Amino acid sequence: MPLLPPLVTAVSDHLMYKLLTKLLPASFAPLLLGLATAAVGDSQSLLLGAWNCKGEVQRPEGSYRVNAVVQLAEASALISQGELFVFSPWLGSEIPMSFKATGTWELKEQTLHGKLTEGNIATGNAFTDQLADILEQQIQASPNFRAEITQLNQRSLTFKPEQTNPVTCLRAS
Repeated sequence: MPLLPPLVTAVSDHLMYKLLTKLLPASFAPLLLGLATAAVGDSQSLLLGAWNCKGEVQRPEGSYRVNAVVQLAEASALISQGELFVFSPWLGSEIPMSFKATGTWELKEQTLHGKLTEGNIATGNAFTDQLADILEQQIQASPNFRAEITQLNQRSLTFKPEQTNPVTCLRAS
């Protein structure tokens, strides 16, 4: 890929920053870090184990979608890793990113409360890694999340983080 002139690069960096700050709500952390942690009533034991989760948000400024494997362990430990895809209409393409995150979770009635403790987002490309750094900064600025549990059984889970669409999960085999 040819190097862009510095002015073009600076303008595109600024536009991408503006896009990401409008596109990603403060509650982005649950999609990335708490994708599969929710329970109904006293069904907390159903949450333990690995889940394959998908979430998506559409906005006029662009969209993002997440595919992740989330491992929930006892003692409130959470590990999530997968792919994040950010689409920008002004770029006209989707930017794939990989992520790995750890955090903690706590169940209160039908609501999951959690906190990001560590995370890494990368693209493998110097230009788009700058965008991934912006996402990491936004998540670090708002590491706490909440999500309402709407459905849970042995094989599937659905929950709704604040200000985003519902996330669906299937138990990993």
